[in-house]
Amino acid sequence: MNKRIGGVGLGVLGSAMSGHLLEARYEVHGFDVVPEKVEAFARMGGIAEASGTEVAESSDVVLFSLPSVAALEAATADVTRGAHDGLTVVEMGTLPLD
Repeated sequence: MNKRIGGVGLGVLGSAMSGHLLEARYEVHGFDVVPEKVEAFARMGGIAEASGTEVAESSDVVLFSLPSVAALEAATADVTRGAHDGLTVVEMGTLPLD
């Protein structure tokens, strides 16, 4: 069974990772606060979600690729609302987390 992958943050890194996962035939759900990035993700074949909560509800693994600590904190709160048993969350950035 393929895992359902979620992506929160669909900028340069997030969209590239999502594209590779889609090419590998994974089911990929995604969200970004910039609607145009979500639309581009959907055109690649991803499943657009309206929030990080929906991404978490629809995924087995959620990958964060975000530009700032503030964005990560907001996205974490959003994804937590949709968290379920067995959900794995991976932060892919190089943010300073003091």
